[in-house]
Amino acid sequence: MIRLCNLMLILIMCPFFVGAQTIIKGKINGLNLGTIRVVAYQDFITYKTIDLCESTIDSLGNFELVFKVPTATFCVLESSKQAGIYIEPEKTYSVVLSTTDSLSDEFDLEYIHPENEEDSKSNINPLISKFNQDYDEFVERNINLFVKKTAKHAVDSFCDLSNKKYSKVVSPYFQNYTRYSLANLKFAASYGDKKQVYNNYLQNCPVLYFHDLYMDFFNQFYKEYFKTLPLLEQDQIISAIKVEMRYASLDAILSRDYYLQNDTIRELVIIKSLMSNYRNPNYSKKGVLMILNEIKEK
Repeated sequence: MIRLCNLMLILIMCPFFVGAQTIIKGKINGLNLGTIRVVAYQDFITYKTIDLCESTIDSLGNFELVFKVPTATFCVLESSKQAGIYIEPEKTYSVVLSTTDSLSDEFDLEYIHPENEEDSKSNINPLISKFNQDYDEFVERNINLFVKKTAKHAVDSFCDLSNKKYSKVVSPYFQNYTRYSLANLKFAASYGDKKQVYNNYLQNCPVLYFHDLYMDFFNQFYKEYFKTLPLLEQDQIISAIKVEMRYASLDAILSRDYYLQNDTIRELVIIKSLMSNYRNPNYSKKGVLMILNEIKEK
């Protein structure tokens, strides 16, 4: 399995360490003389993490982390507890970490006024927190509609209001965050009629490998995808993996599917599905690895 994960990282690994410098300055209330590190996900299929930077915490609880990211990305600060934070290149973040719930493994994270006024204005983290609050409150208020499978109208209205509310935010990362969060709602309210969701959010749209919400939506939409296909095609897929062990054979079968017309999406679904079926006795571990290696060599 280690070999499979390593191959997966080669296929779609985010190129960390080649981006622009980013700084997190902070203080941990009630903790001193320890260490803190910032980690990121190398991809959003295996969810394997990579350490970007580690720093010591001084006797007053202060720390500073200096590292590089190639693009906006979700990171996690880890010490005695942890806290999520969205990081953009060439920005400085000033934070205070506190513990209010001794049973929780999460820090409370507060942003303080940074030295750079522009960094303060463009910090997407408070915006994401506010959007998530709106999102969670909407789902909680309308949970009965989802259970009764009558949530479509309410979801459409909430999406329209959210799009208007945040339309002036210029951050592409934030706009895609809200876009694919709302796509997840649309998908949940589609009740099997997913063609419109596909047309609006996947077909002819960029594939955002390293955006957490895009990949969350992608993983939900194509969850256990081989199992959703007609039985005849499932048998053909097993043969392509177990007998022929060729990418072209598998690709030819899946290229007939309406939701896999995009070449890049189809390849990513193949990678994701091969990963999830590696231990499936109906398939062949050797075949899975051979096809993934073939993709790597393309």
